[in-house]
Amino acid sequence: MIDARRSHSREVVRHTVDGAFWGFAAQGMMVISGIATMGFVARSLSKDDYGRYALLLASVNWLIFSVSAVFGRSTIVFLSRSKDWESAATTTLRWHIAGAGLAVVVYVVGGLLFPYFFDLGDRWKLLLLMAIEIPLSCVSHTYLITLAGRGLYRRRAMAMAARWAVRGIAVISLVAMGYGLTGAIIGCLLASLAELIVGYWHARVPLFGKGVPIRDLLSMGTPLFIAAVLSRLCESMDLY
Repeated sequence: MIDARRSHSREVVRHTVDGAFWGFAAQGMMVISGIATMGFVARSLSKDDYGRYALLLASVNWLIFSVSAVFGRSTIVFLSRSKDWESAATTTLRWHIAGAGLAVVVYVVGGLLFPYFFDLGDRWKLLLLMAIEIPLSCVSHTYLITLAGRGLYRRRAMAMAARWAVRGIAVISLVAMGYGLTGAIIGCLLASLAELIVGYWHARVPLFGKGVPIRDLLSMGTPLFIAAVLSRLCESMDLY
């Protein structure tokens, strides 16, 4: 009995350390890729285009965060406690897709009604192109939180690493080839698509199938969502 417990404890420690290592490696790739990409883009694009690129990314990321924060943390907790992880993951995927659709409508309609905000002029189609990032990232985030909830941290890190590796290569290559702001946006889309493909390959979350009552997730998701939003606001205002 004692030997079995010690063996289990060692296995838990080994699994945790392994997951932390690969997660740290993926985050390290994010930092390296982000610095290299933004440095190259800042030197290659005009000041106006770089500002538009940063604004488009920031606005899209806020919408993606808002959608993902509703179910992200609660799904991880729910999956870690549930034996039927597929049902919880399926429900989360469906609601992420629905939330992404609503976010796309808000983003596009808001951008077209207030064109001075993004200052795209006759290049308003770039707004539609950037909107594709929302469903790609929301769906891929579902796969990431599913892998985290199941304790598959190494596979989650692989999906994250795929995003940042492709993003650095694609954005720098397309901008260097002369595609400018359009190329930078397409590079971001390719990176999100890479993360989605790798995440789906490892998570295999079914879209059609048995789900769980949405109230089961909302019961945990509501306080976690409020905490996540308040934390993000404090970070944005540099309060801590």
